[in-house]
Amino acid sequence: MRSFQTIANRMVAIRIAIALGIITLVGTGLSACSTPGNDQPSVSPTANPGAVNPQIQAAIQSLGDEDETVQEAAFDMLVEIGADAVPALAYALEDDNPQVRWGVAAVLGEIGEEAAPAIPALSYALSNDTDKLVRLTAADSLGSIVPAAATAVPALVGALNSGAEPEVRAYA
Repeated sequence: MRSFQTIANRMVAIRIAIALGIITLVGTGLSACSTPGNDQPSVSPTANPGAVNPQIQAAIQSLGDEDETVQEAAFDMLVEIGADAVPALAYALEDDNPQVRWGVAAVLGEIGEEAAPAIPALSYALSNDTDKLVRLTAADSLGSIVPAAATAVPALVGALNSGAEPEVRAYA
């Protein structure tokens, strides 16, 4: 009989392998549907851009894992993927888990200028996210995407002029 710790260690190893893309998840993230008058289903990406790459989606969700080792592996993988992960990362800024949103904002900042397509999503997070750490990280990440972040200036100015926490204003 295996001990609980052995099983827990194996689960962490599996999560890391998924996050690193060593294990491929089942599913393609594509949906098949037929339209009226057309019996042939068409295959198209689902609404979530990350769903077309299960490794990216798994890594994003791993940012919210309780195990810091899993979080770090996911962070490193997403930064390594870089620009190809940006659409899914921008989408994930609306995740229900604030830890995932915070991790996503941090990854986008680490990616830097290649994360420019996520500026509107980061600006929205800065202005509207309910979690202080997410807003703070969004402000910091927008600064890392400069000079492309010029479109974020209204959100940054809004954070400066709002009743936001002093820390959020400082990062803006």
